[in-house]
Amino acid sequence: MTSRLRVVNFSAPNWLNVPLLALWHLVVPSITTLTKLSLFHSTFAFTDRSAQSHPWRRPPRLGSSSDEGRATMALGKLFGKGRKAETETVEPEPEPVAPALKVVIVDDDPDARDFIRMGLEVGGFDVVGEGGDGASAVQAVREGEPDLVLLDLHMPDIGGIELLPQLREAHRPARFVVVSAIGATHMVEAAIEAGAVGFIEKGVSPRSVNLHLHKVASMGAVKVVRPYPLNSEYP
Repeated sequence: MTSRLRVVNFSAPNWLNVPLLALWHLVVPSITTLTKLSLFHSTFAFTDRSAQSHPWRRPPRLGSSSDEGRATMALGKLFGKGRKAETETVEPEPEPVAPALKVVIVDDDPDARDFIRMGLEVGGFDVVGEGGDGASAVQAVREGEPDLVLLDLHMPDIGGIELLPQLREAHRPARFVVVSAIGATHMVEAAIEAGAVGFIEKGVSPRSVNLHLHKVASMGAVKVVRPYPLNSEYP
């Protein structure tokens, strides 16, 4: 039997080329991927080394020390710690409250004194004394040292016009306002001559009396505070 040698053509693609092509498609992409990863790692490693050698070039990162510093400063301002603001607002100090005006009431009628006192206290005045006759009136003015004295002209033992000079001697800084039910011209003029700076006819409302007394206290060294006499309501 004649033997025949079968020559295999290794260049033929029928059994070798297919595995080689498959291997090529598997190996080449892997090599490409590894190359890209190596380049990516090298680039970032260089950037990190550059940032370490030049800290000012490093971009701010979330949670970095600069962010923590800003957060600490914000908390410090919130709870009163840390640096004070350059334009810190200073609260103005409250203005001192003026003391209440001190008043002495001189009238022989207890009910009239009670009525006048209640109206004055509602208006913020401080009633420091009362008198129902000449002696008690002088004592009340001397001890109370009032800013204002309300003086009734008609009392049983002494008239208001005669009593007024004695009251002025008891406390000269006081300002005297006559209160009377009669506003006759001669009585008004006599009160002025005796040293009264105000004249109020009885029957005027407590509000108008209080407004007029504040005006009397603020007018300074004047002989008469108008309206004189006060016989109508303030607007």
